[in-house]
Amino acid sequence: MLWFAVSGQKQPLSKRFTGVQLSFVHADKMEIANDPPRTVDVTLTGNSDTLGKISPQDLLATVLIGDQAMGDRVVRLSRERVKMNLPPGVQIDGFQPAVVSVRLEPERGSRSPR
Repeated sequence: MLWFAVSGQKQPLSKRFTGVQLSFVHADKMEIANDPPRTVDVTLTGNSDTLGKISPQDLLATVLIGDQAMGDRVVRLSRERVKMNLPPGVQIDGFQPAVVSVRLEPERGSRSPR
């Protein structure tokens, strides 16, 4: 019985965190001209003790879009594109929504006159 209880705790568990703050890092001299979502739901996998200590208010999902060209873009949220400061042994499983739309334009101070 003890073995079952201990081995069951080591099984990875997935947990969905709602309302995780979303931020974007884009290239210099660019800005986001639309209003993309401010929050996202994130599914994390790890042991139950560690996941139980995580609060959605403590999480920040940073989307790296510095490689995107100007214009309207649909960005797929993935482990490679989104960085989060997570405890050891916890990994990102997925996002909801899985894609976000952003419009990248030249920074207002850097637009050339017409």
